[in-house]
Amino acid sequence: MNEAIIATGTAAGAATGAAAGTAAGAAPDATLTINGVPVPAAGTLLDACAAAGAPVPHLCHSDRVRSGGHCRTCIVEADGRHVPACTAPARPGQRVLTDTDRLRAYRRDLGELMRAEAAPGGSAADWLRIWGVTGERYGAAGAAPAGAASAGAAPGIAPKITAPARDASHPYLRLLPEA
Repeated sequence: MNEAIIATGTAAGAATGAAAGTAAGAAPDATLTINGVPVPAAGTLLDACAAAGAPVPHLCHSDRVRSGGHCRTCIVEADGRHVPACTAPARPGQRVLTDTDRLRAYRRDLGELMRAEAAPGGSAADWLRIWGVTGERYGAAGAAPAGAASAGAAPGIAPKITAPARDASHPYLRLLPEA
């Protein structure tokens, strides 16, 4: 896989995990497990995953903007619940899984929704490929839904779909004001 895709957290998070086995101010037994690997319970779950060497996809997480869990691609299972790793705090005693059947199904469905609204490029397109997204579940962006036909259109020819105006004010997310 492309190393640029498998960015698993911030450099600070990786440095935290590489520290002498404990985070600053954390007791030695203040750990959680990521896929069975014990790591210090410090920072966010995304930081802890980076310390454990567990790749977690993320699209909107960046050191340049505050994390908000908006893209939902960094969802992990923490004690059996789905939580966004970029905003959930790492807590002592947690058991976190980053690759389960439930997470794969969730990410594939999320990718299908993303593909229905846009034609992502870059690392987003790479993740969609990894997740097995085809664009068939909800229809690909710009394609007519199955069975859709407009009055006067020839059979088998999809009507032209006009995309709504997009708000491009966020560096990573596209907003649809009418939605």
